[in-house]
Amino acid sequence: MADLLLVILAFALIAPGQSCQAQEVYINKHWTQSAGRAISSAHALVPQRAMHSTPANMEVYEYDESPLGSREPLLLIHGLLGEYHPLFRWSELAKYLSQDEVFQHRYKIYLARYNSHSSLKDLTEVFNHGLRDLAQTRRLTIVTVSMSGQIVRDAMKDPAVDQSISRVLTMGAFFRGSPLFCSDWMHQTIGKRHRSPFCRIDRLLAYKIYFARHKNLLLDFGWDNADGQMPAFRHSHARADLEVSSNSPP
Repeated sequence: MADLLLVILAFALIAPGQSCQAQEVYINKHWTQSAGRAISSAHALVPQRAMHSTPANMEVYEYDESPLGSREPLLLIHGLLGEYHPLFRWSELAKYLSQDEVFQHRYKIYLARYNSHSSLKDLTEVFNHGLRDLAQTRRLTIVTVSMSGQIVRDAMKDPAVDQSISRVLTMGAFFRGSPLFCSDWMHQTIGKRHRSPFCRIDRLLAYKIYFARHKNLLLDFGWDNADGQMPAFRHSHARADLEVSSNSPP
């Protein structure tokens, strides 16, 4: 909720006088040509069964079928696992913004979908091509959440991508990484917070299983210790519990 309020406040500065009314989103299967590439209507992805596929590249969808005209493209980019959710978790914000006439006069909403399990290096390359393709006729305004903020930042190191973007608003982007994605740190934290060895084993095993399936988070988004606050890993109960959990079947 706090992130949503932040986005609304940011766009209030750009396009004041927004309306809170929402509209029903209808499902259709329309394809259109925009910015030199095929862009699917996001409405075609509302059914949950359409979310089971994993995108091979950066897919771009239009929120509605209105022509871009002289407006600026507003690209909403999801975070971790957003590719498996209808409208990529942007439905409430997109509904809200689309009801404001001033906003509609200035922006057209697009949504990006990508494989958040991929490595940061691969995603940066995918975004390099996707962002440049979408911005062939207009510079982009981009809103990101979570990991997509870092992906866009890295993609903008390419001057061609940087020139394709007018402005970027990031929410919850871990540019320095996150302690959550540092296994030693998390193991020590779990060991301190749970006195019972059974609780420690349970938490450590869950952590191990989850990140075995999301190795890109540990490799690409671990905290870089910029503030020097990362504790040295101690050989404590957490280490012993980790050894027990490592010998347990996943």
